[in-house]
Amino acid sequence: MIFWSSWWSTEVQKYNLPENKIKSDSFGNPKDSRGPAYKKIYGDRSWEVDALNPLVLDQIVKDEIESVIDKDLYFAMREKEGQEQEELYGIANQVKEMYNWLDQIIYFLLFYFHICHHFFAPCASGSSLILSRLFSWIKLLK
Repeated sequence: MIFWSSWWSTEVQKYNLPENKIKSDSFGNPKDSRGPAYKKIYGDRSWEVDALNPLVLDQIVKDEIESVIDKDLYFAMREKEGQEQEELYGIANQVKEMYNWLDQIIYFLLFYFHICHHFFAPCASGSSLILSRLFSWIKLLK
């Protein structure tokens, strides 16, 4: 990453960052295809962000962000986001409870149809059809 000279000049001086010249080939053409556009906008000087302590860089970025955001709006949005997240967790828990409830009903019905089929209608082909449909529905649900 690079600090641009026009915007970060005070940080370059403050932290004594090493300069990073735009590299050129033996014909004087920039090695990086983005070099000409960068040079046109910012000149041929840049500085390496890698030379900064990560905590310092973090603080510089934090300070710049805080200088341009509406903090009251930001905190209001964070609060609303937290409320919406709690609401979504509640909905997710309700869906999970409904799924568990449906799962119990399905197993009860399977058991019921199995008992009915086994004891009361061993020769009835209709109950076999009901069981096979019930099993296919269960597969679709899961």
